[in-house]
Amino acid sequence: MADARVVRTKKNIRSAFVEILSEKPFDELTVTELCEKAGLSRITFYTHYADKYELVESLFQEMMHESSEDFRALQQSDNEQGDPLKSYCNMLDSIINLYENHTVFLRQMSQRRNPYLYHSFYNHLFRKVELILGNGKRSLYPRFGAKKFTAFICNGLWAYINACNAENCDIAQIRSETKMLLTCLLQSELFVSEK
Repeated sequence: MADARVVRTKKNIRSAFVEILSEKPFDELTVTELCEKAGLSRITFYTHYADKYELVESLFQEMMHESSEDFRALQQSDNEQGDPLKSYCNMLDSIINLYENHTVFLRQMSQRRNPYLYHSFYNHLFRKVELILGNGKRSLYPRFGAKKFTAFICNGLWAYINACNAENCDIAQIRSETKMLLTCLLQSELFVSEK
């Protein structure tokens, strides 16, 4: 179990990081600013992270772990038969739950303002979705291949969430509409029952 002081320090660094991101782009953020905002020394920061990129990597890895655990719980609680449509919907719910739990941070992920964060998060999300799509029994396959479909879903979902944010949609509306979009896609000719 991690030392409570270490957990508290990392939480403080991460909170300061998210707060600064709302004020300036990631490329302009410095470790010195981060330490000042968090009220700690650079030595303390470097005890935990090599640089701001390692901090981001750590955040994204924890978020993907959180989302994976959420997906497993959703599958166990309401998809014991492994229905492929339900699996895809559970995957979507786990991504939206992640977004809901980290809205302040994830709203900073735009290609224009924070391209490094956007692409890094996209790559983490892509690998996670690809892993989910590749595991378990499947009876519903993307007609154009799993990698292409994963790219389509990850880009489309993220763009849709950003568009919803621009319109100030609440999370319930985002969840409902994205699930409807995904269900329509899965029931279209873009998917086949056999490989």
